[in-house]
Amino acid sequence: MNKPTMNEQLDKVLDAFDQKQHERKQVQNETRSREDAFLAQFSTFRTIVAHPLFEQVGNHLRSRGHDFDISQQDYELQHDGKTRDASISLNIYPSGVERNLSSGHGMPHFSVIASRSSRTVRLHGSNMMPGHGGSAGGRGEFKLEQLTNEILQKELVSLLAEVFTK
Repeated sequence: MNKPTMNEQLDKVLDAFDQKQHERKQVQNETRSREDAFLAQFSTFRTIVAHPLFEQVGNHLRSRGHDFDISQQDYELQHDGKTRDASISLNIYPSGVERNLSSGHGMPHFSVIASRSSRTVRLHGSNMMPGHGGSAGGRGEFKLEQLTNEILQKELVSLLAEVFTK
């Protein structure tokens, strides 16, 4: 039996490396494909479920003298490597509270945020108003298929109860 040559030994090592690289790339592609599919499903959810509900609630608030706007953010990989999750937010401007157009911070809002990496959806709410304080934080995390219009309504009404009973 002949002893393998150095080139044969190197080829064996490099072949194993190439195989692992191929497998890693395949896993990365499959992961990216699942993440992209999740973001597409979130976009549909945002259009069909969240936006119409936010419009309905906002228009009801407006009919009572308050104001609102809806903002959306698509998933974004920024030039510095940081990411911004896809989201939709209902920004609430109660009557009699000065609306600071330069920043939504300090104003009540309710957001649905899609985490691409974990493929989950987080609800976030803030009942803060300028000069009144308040709190902001998570209001639940769900698999997208578990998040229903009813859950959104319940959490949104709960937040609005906090905002308007201060």
